[in-house]
Amino acid sequence: MKIDWKTLSGFLAAPDKGCAALLLYGPDSGLARERAQGVIGSLLGASYDPLSVLDIEESVLLEDPARLVDELTAFSLLGGRRVLLVRGASDKLTRLMEQSQDYLRPDVYVLMLAEELTGKSTLRAWFEKSANAASLACYHDEQRDVLAVVREHFTRHGVSLPADVLQYLAGQMGNDRYITRQELEKISTYMGLSSHLSLEEAKALTDYN
Repeated sequence: MKIDWKTLSGFLAAPDKGCAALLLYGPDSGLARERAQGVIGSLLGASYDPLSVLDIEESVLLEDPARLVDELTAFSLLGGRRVLLVRGASDKLTRLMEQSQDYLRPDVYVLMLAEELTGKSTLRAWFEKSANAASLACYHDEQRDVLAVVREHFTRHGVSLPADVLQYLAGQMGNDRYITRQELEKISTYMGLSSHLSLEEAKALTDYN
């Protein structure tokens, strides 16, 4: 299954609906990490036990090919669902996913992070074609995405942004989600408890020269 912008919000709200494995790939690693944390939160709850997430690198699974099935079939000592987070995924894992498909189940959710994968990628193709798996591309933000991120950030912090300030700040941000989040957090820190931000203040807070 391939997730596009039309189905994105619904999928992120319930990533386990008919799906037991998700591939996040693309050049924006910050966005991929953000979405991964959002998926984990949706699956395990906001205050989940860190022990419910097994964070491993691709190399670990390649060195021990039986590890993936072992993790998928292992009984959880903590009870409840778990997430198997695999970093640095590549086409080298395609065969392992093919061999493990019958063992996939929502309560042991497989979440893979990969860099850019072309249309010829066998791993990407497997996730897109599998009935119980999905792929989601994480590309650099466009202007409308940056605007949405800036608006959401300050709304969450209880700050009212005039239209000119919103446009200005969005124009100062880059297209990497992680860096944008860092810059916005810096601005919020400098603002302290203030619930308003003027254009002059915004310019002063983004003048790094």
